[in-house]
Amino acid sequence: MAIELTCGGCRRRLRLADEHAGMRAVCPECNETFTVPSVSEPAHEAIERAIGTSAAEAAEWSMLTPDQQVYGPVVRSQLEQWVREGRVSAACKLKQGEGRWQTASVFFPELDVSRTTVPPRQPHNPFADRDVVSNYQSPGATGYQPRASNVEPHRGVLVLVLSILGWAVFPLFSVAAWILGASDLKQMRRGRMDPSGEGLTRAGVIIAMIQCVLLGFVLFIALIVLVGAFLSSAM
Repeated sequence: MAIELTCGGCRRRLRLADEHAGMRAVCPECNETFTVPSVSEPAHEAIERAIGTSAAEAAEWSMLTPDQQVYGPVVRSQLEQWVREGRVSAACKLKQGEGRWQTASVFFPELDVSRTTVPPRQPHNPFADRDVVSNYQSPGATGYQPRASNVEPHRGVLVLVLSILGWAVFPLFSVAAWILGASDLKQMRRGRMDPSGEGLTRAGVIIAMIQCVLLGFVLFIALIVLVGAFLSSAM
């Protein structure tokens, strides 16, 4: 014959086997502890006894912390408030009345760390701590990041000065500016050099290229003239 009773904590209707009569039980809904009434008691008396027992035991909760500090006794509602505030951890122990100490997760399963779902570990990204620099963003653009410390500084000013010196002083400066600038532009495209100097570098390379092309054309014309003069004198 089954025993039917109402939980004094959550008012849930429970049904137990008759061999549990007189034993301690825990409500599966709210973890309220109560004594299972006798089979011979009428239903309304069993309910009243269960509710009365639960109410009498509600003020006997005590907590033992990991550093052996005891708090209580307190009512069940106060203990639940401690749980919500995070003052009760899985390492704490609880007891009701003169019962034995038990881990807090027995009465509050939500404190059981082993039942907590751990999100899968994301693979480590070795480049996550590096600043991303776009070659096509200006410093005022949204989401602009400063250049990372492991990126080489640009040499745009040097390339531009060499190309100007090639026009004003000696043409070989333009050759050096062309070679140096082309190398720096390649490093910027690979993300190894500060791209903020791309404009100066590209301008220096263009100026140097123009002078080198003009110089090559002049040398070609001069070579033709010299060859013609040599052939004329030989005849």
